[in-house]
Amino acid sequence: MNLIYSMEIGRDFRYINEDRTGNYFIEGDEIECYIRNGKKYTGIIIGIGVFRENGTENLEPVVQLDTSKNDTSYSWEIIFIKDIIYISNKHKDAMPEFMNKELDKELFINTFIEAGYEEKFAKVFYDKMLPIIIIYGIPIKKAAECALYALKYQCNIEKLLKDKCDLVLDSRDKT
Repeated sequence: MNLIYSMEIGRDFRYINEDRTGNYFIEGDEIECYIRNGKKYTGIIIGIGVFRENGTENLEPVVQLDTSKNDTSYSWEIIFIKDIIYISNKHKDAMPEFMNKELDKELFINTFIEAGYEEKFAKVFYDKMLPIIIIYGIPIKKAAECALYALKYQCNIEKLLKDKCDLVLDSRDKT
């Protein structure tokens, strides 16, 4: 499974993967949508069009999802096309396991980049933290935030993980 290479909107929403395969979605399709910040949205497409986040920005292509959980409440999300990294029909195919890892890695790295670190540094730090993240099941966002805090305040990551995640790392698990 490849990440999305390009997307187009019109009456429908089309995407093409890196391997040049693709799919399209129309209003009424029930989808699962994964965006760059690691969030997942599940809902029914109720609109495809453009949206301006505030008065100073250009119109951006979006998909509007009905994310209501039941018939007594109504909720929806506007998702910018440029933020989508994976989308699928909810009942046709599930996101492959490796994609979760790719989303996690991207979220971790983007957290570091937003804090002012270089991507290369963030990738190295992610690789070093990955065994601890996997062994102890630490949420990726929390792991990135703890790592950034430890870097900023020059403190021990093990103590920080113990305090923030209630983890006691065995000295054999150090990376």
